[in-house]
Amino acid sequence: VNMNLYKDITPEYIPSRGADDIQVHQAGDRRNFLLKELQKMVEEIPEHYQDQLPASLLISLASALMDGMVFDIVNNLEEIQQATERNQLDVRTEATNKHKAKRLEMAKKHREVLQACQGDPHLLRTVEATNRREKEELEELLAEEMSQVDKKLILEMDQAVLQQQNTLSKGGVPGFTITADPLDIRLQMYLLEFITRLSTMEIPVS
Repeated sequence: VNMNLYKDITPEYIPSRGADDIQVHQAGDRRNFLLKELQKMVEEIPEHYQDQLPASLLISLASALMDGMVFDIVNNLEEIQQATERNQLDVRTEATNKHKAKRLEMAKKHREVLQACQGDPHLLRTVEATNRREKEELEELLAEEMSQVDKKLILEMDQAVLQQQNTLSKGGVPGFTITADPLDIRLQMYLLEFITRLSTMEIPVS
């Protein structure tokens, strides 16, 4: 365009891109940025997972991330998950400490019994055998208790994953459905990681 044609025209009459055109352009920049970053992230994961994340899914996800709402949803879910994990760590630590105390208590009892029969070799052998049996029985009991604790924690985490899937699925986030399939869950974990990483980047404003 020859701007000399407008040299005698006041600025408000010079043709310019409309506000709608600018917004469309900015939105395109934002979507392209998100898509390119998603594509880069996909290239970082194992190839057999890459094949399960087609371009159509990445395009849909980039579009869904445009208004920032998904970032807020994922951030809230992460805060909930972190609180759940801290609580589970506390539960397991408490169980471990209780087991440690029981072992120490038994060890103290066994030492006292052994010291009381040092002058009687026959009784000492009997006490040693009893101590070994009691220790084995205690270890079996503690192993079973810890197994029950771990099963409960795993069930809680499975429930947390289900709630995440439900929230993201209802939020219309591409790639998220309610599933127990290990492959699908792993892919969803990758997508959550991608979204979290994108939330820390400086994204073009739409």
